[in-house]
Amino acid sequence: MATDEAFERVLQRCHEPQVFPSVLVLLHQIMRASVPLMKRAYDRAGRGSPILADYLRCHIEEEADHDEWLRADISSACPQVLPLLDRPSPPAVAAVVGAQYYWIEHCDPVAVLGYIAVLEGFPPQDALLDDIKRRSGLPETAFRTCRKHGELDLDHRKDLDRLLDRLDLTETRYELVGCSASHTILGLARCYVALCEEPTT
Repeated sequence: MATDEAFERVLQRCHEPQVFPSVLVLLHQIMRASVPLMKRAYDRAGRGSPILADYLRCHIEEEADHDEWLRADISSACPQVLPLLDRPSPPAVAAVVGAQYYWIEHCDPVAVLGYIAVLEGFPPQDALLDDIKRRSGLPETAFRTCRKHGELDLDHRKDLDRLLDRLDLTETRYELVGCSASHTILGLARCYVALCEEPTT
């Protein structure tokens, strides 16, 4: 997968003090967009897709304030990058999220499921986070939200699989979910590559 290769490049540089804080900034830029994005999909789903709307309503509640969790981690572990959280996100991040709004508004809100599938389908494992912690020298507080998502996303992935079975998607809607997922994978890979080329300081 493209994101695996790109993230591996980041991992190889985690001993550099600015690299993993830059990853946390990127994760915050993505994470802060998730609830507003799902709210828009929920509004568009409405009565036309009650099963999807019910799933999104529950998932919005589950994901509430997770960006604030990560902000607290950054504030505690690497406050030097905290001002970056209030700057406009780079074009690569906007492209990942912005495409979802287009598909929600002009195609079908089911598209957001491809986005969710990628973001929550591969939760971070403790062994990986332990290795990054060792090599980066960052305190445990930098990894609290990542570790929590390593637990939560296992159940979220199962919830999404059950939802997809219940929706019984048409071929067109299934293709849209796949297109959304592919775009998200490639977009995240570009974001990680950008970190390698020009780390945030």
